[in-house]
Amino acid sequence: MGRSNIVKKISVDKYEKGMKIIKCDKSWIDPKLYTTNIAAEETIEILKSYGVKEIVVEFTQENDNFEEKNIEKDEEEKLREEVEKSLTSLVLSDLSFVQNVYPNLVNNVKHFFDNASKGQLDKETVSEVTDTVCESTLKNPIFVVNISKYSDNYEYLYNHSLNLAFLANTIGVKLGYTEDKIRELTMAALLHDVGKVFIDQNILNKRGKLNDREFAEIKKHPILGYKYLLDSGGFTENVLLAVLEHHEKGNGEGYPRGLKSAEISYYAKIIGIIDSYDAITNDTCYRSAYAQDRAIELLYSFADIHYSKRLLDFIVKIIRFHSLGTVVRLDSGEVGLIVKQFFDNREPVVLIVRDVKKKVEPPVLFDLNSYDIKTGQPYKKIVEVVSKSEIDFNPATILYEYIKRSRDAKVK
Repeated sequence: MGRSNIVKKISVDKYEKGMKIIKCDKSWIDPKLYTTNIAAEETIEILKSYGVKEIVVEFTQENDNFEEKNIEKDEEEKLREEVEKSLTSLVLSDLSFVQNVYPNLVNNVKHFFDNASKGQLDKETVSEVTDTVCESTLKNPIFVVNISKYSDNYEYLYNHSLNLAFLANTIGVKLGYTEDKIRELTMAALLHDVGKVFIDQNILNKRGKLNDREFAEIKKHPILGYKYLLDSGGFTENVLLAVLEHHEKGNGEGYPRGLKSAEISYYAKIIGIIDSYDAITNDTCYRSAYAQDRAIELLYSFADIHYSKRLLDFIVKIIRFHSLGTVVRLDSGEVGLIVKQFFDNREPVVLIVRDVKKKVEPPVLFDLNSYDIKTGQPYKKIVEVVSKSEIDFNPATILYEYIKRSRDAKVK
């Protein structure tokens, strides 16, 4: 008997492992985001948590155990077109967020941190930022443009804290946490570095390597943050412990208390991993950003030493999809933005914005999975992430203009 692909609309409860989710009944969710490297049971729980009742799936004829009617061919093609358009809608949604919401969030975080440095507590602002992060991530689980990569270094602390809040929120959702626990983890990530406002800013923003005395001062920030939040009141024990323990390491070499793995709170373990990842993949006042692969390789060099390998595996599957919008240099000398990632080991699609002569007009898409059929080697590949100091364009603006131009062309 031959094999043929079938596309059907089914109840979310009838999803089976091996099926490819194409669409669901919530227009703001792209189900492809949840299907790779996640067990079928976890995938369904995530979709159900968003209120999904029906999904459209693709599977081979042998898996056909359902009574629902086949979708007509023209509707199937329409569904496939909608899937192809999903990237466009995600990019437009995120760029709107970057332009209209994100700057206000950064300002709110700065406001809270400034008040904290004076010993004042603005719990309302913390709650507002946390709620906005939760709502934004719910509507769009992949934050397409990691805008913190293009922010001024003096705002690094605020952007870093907000970036971790988004990452932690997404991780909480993927872990199947309740709404209250997701919010709690998000708030813990947002506040993890609040103790740094009590550190000498000359040390905090020093360019170059810290000496022993300066590093000893930096290492005080978890205790200072913990004490500030504890004295202020109104924060859960889980939030307080995450702030206190996010620099502890599984082998006991962390600070401030030298705890070992079993003694470290789970929120702190999560935040410890994404804190390290975000720090080394963004430009700082003393170091340029690492490429994502190099950063992940560095994290894995400490697997089951500093970090739980099982937790690291889980988080890496998520953070790989937060590299969209990253500026990269290809081995051809061209510079582009990552505009599409795949949920397997395939290479991304890039929007080439600069050729070897520094100019491309208009920008062009290139699939890095393209290869020379004779040699089996890719035509182009990424060699490094380009730091903010090296680019003469606004990535968000280029992405917005490209997507808008593409959409307008289709309308015509």
